[in-house]
Amino acid sequence: MQFFGLLAVRVSSLVHAPRALRWRETLLQCRHCGLEAIPVVLLITFLIGVVVAYLLGLQASRYGANIFVIDGVALGMVREFSPLLVATIVAGRSGAAFTAQLGTMKLTEEIDAIRMTGL
Repeated sequence: MQFFGLLAVRVSSLVHAPRALRWRETLLQCRHCGLEAIPVVLLITFLIGVVVAYLLGLQASRYGANIFVIDGVALGMVREFSPLLVATIVAGRSGAAFTAQLGTMKLTEEIDAIRMTGL
């Protein structure tokens, strides 16, 4: 709740002073978290789709419903599984990248220098 309150205060302050937002850095972070994650997301989603198709094909062959495997995988992946999977992958990838960057900054004492300058 404290985070959401702080976020609301910061966003409302941007309404009064829109120049306070650093657009270049914001767009760079959006590119890093969004666009650069697309190849990883595509690869993992494809591989999980193959596994789901294989498992669904095994079960469908018991009942003679092999023709419905493609439809089942397409509907299952697009509607239910992919949004959750993409959100998890992007959050994990971005979180790991931010953690590594902060760890490197801590190791090279950049964070201490920022604190000393009062930023």
